Amino acid sequence: MTALRELIRDTEGAVKAYGDYKTVPTNMQSNVRNDMYVTSETLRILAKTSRATSPGRHRRARQLQEEG
Repeated sequence: MTALRELIRDTEGAVKAYGDYKTVPTNMQSNVRNDMYVTSETLRILAKTSRATSPGRHRRARQLQEEG
């Protein structure tokens, strides 16, 4: 979870630094887009597996998704 949190913060920082995704330099957009995809898929899988294992984990995955 720590690595995921860092990825979310790094991605958020990259976008915030330029004000909007559209203004992120072209050479960085691919990296940011990939990081957003990895984050999204990780949260989706966490939520899916957490439902099967623990309601508390599911809430935490949803909370992380809302923060990002």
